[in-house]
Amino acid sequence: MGALGQCLHEMRARRGLTLDEIAQVTRIGKRHLVALEAEDFSELPAPVFVKGFLRSYCDALQEPCDEALGLYRQTIEATAPSAPPIASGRLGRGGAASARRQPPRSRRRVPLVAVAALLVLLGLAAMAVQLLTRRSQTAGPDSARGLAMTSAAVDAVAGTAPAAPPPLAPVAPGAGDSAGAAAAPPTSAESSGHRLVARTSEPTWLRVQADGAEPVQELLPAGVTREWLAARKFVLTIGNAGGVQLELNGRAVPPLGTRGAVIRDLVLPREEPARPSP
Repeated sequence: MGALGQCLHEMRARRGLTLDEIAQVTRIGKRHLVALEAEDFSELPAPVFVKGFLRSYCDALQEPCDEALGLYRQTIEATAPSAPPIASGRLGRGGAASARRQPPRSRRRVPLVAVAALLVLLGLAAMAVQLLTRRSQTAGPDSARGLAMTSAAVDAVAGTAPAAPPPLAPVAPGAGDSAGAAAAPPTSAESSGHRLVARTSEPTWLRVQADGAEPVQELLPAGVTREWLAARKFVLTIGNAGGVQLELNGRAVPPLGTRGAVIRDLVLPREEPARPSP
């Protein structure tokens, strides 16, 4: 493992997240994440896509991406083959004959045009990856599905088949990102079960499982609100305990931890021990 892989591994260890969890958030195939940390560039697509992967990786861990991108450039430059030196001096008879045998310039320009067109297409694809990554951090599950489609397109260009992402559980329709959004009328599940509301003050990764169903997970930006319903209980994993305020059935949940603290398998409502019979 080189400097780049060591940097990525240390960032992930500080947050206490696994590669599977990062793959769920970023919609990047796990084998690509393994190749990034192992610096196995033969398993990765073109450098323009690898840079997009690095930015999404760092965003999921709430870490700046400048160091990772700099180490990647250094690694690429160190492994790039050097061009052979051009022989200087006058051309002899053999050199003049080989020069006459070279194809016309117009024929040599055709591959250059094709390479330029390919570079333009790759640049547009990288811009699309970055745009969809930013939208997924502010818009919610819909843009996360768009990022999954873009990742599939990247794998298609690289000649690989990505693993299908797990389905996202539906978010309650009453939840919204704006403070003044109107809430939907209470349903029968809400009146007879539990209602959990999360409000973020900092970017926070959140995973919620209601009544043992398929969990929903999302990297929430600061200043948004999410809502879930359950008949019996919720099980939560929080990547930044100090950046989210929870409310259960209209009552605020006490603070869970400090900024950057990771809370795993938190059960709400909390189960109280059974009282002994008299």
